[in-house]
Amino acid sequence: HFQLTCFVAPDLEDFINEDNKLFFKNSVIEELKREFKDRAVILIHNPNGFVEALKESAEKNNLGFKVGKVNYFDPRSETPLDYKEFEKDITLAFFYKRKTYQYQREFRIVTQQPIKKDYIKIHIRNIKDYVTLINDIDALTDFHMIKDTL
Repeated sequence: HFQLTCFVAPDLEDFINEDNKLFFKNSVIEELKREFKDRAVILIHNPNGFVEALKESAEKNNLGFKVGKVNYFDPRSETPLDYKEFEKDITLAFFYKRKTYQYQREFRIVTQQPIKKDYIKIHIRNIKDYVTLINDIDALTDFHMIKDTL
């Protein structure tokens, strides 16, 4: 009953640097189109601010959560968590996946306690300060960030 939401978290190697501007590589856009066909893109352009606003709102509702990138592992040669770690904090398990899913580049938000609902709403002050909605995934070809601001 833990609530979990997932995002794609591109790395710097997913971008092309042109005149100090970072553009998504075409191969990344094509991969996203295959994976998320006919979906709008919710681009978190201020991830630190978004997480802080999320944390602030969650605390007001006595809700704890963990945020982070998924760690990918090879189950034939690695055990990501030992039993003691798992027993101490079961939510750590949500941040591990087999290496075969590494292409997903996941970033997750997970509640720290079970919630017996289908979903929860978290109200964040002016969401436009953190998120940009792009209705057409093809528009990512024109989207860029200034490298010095990262």
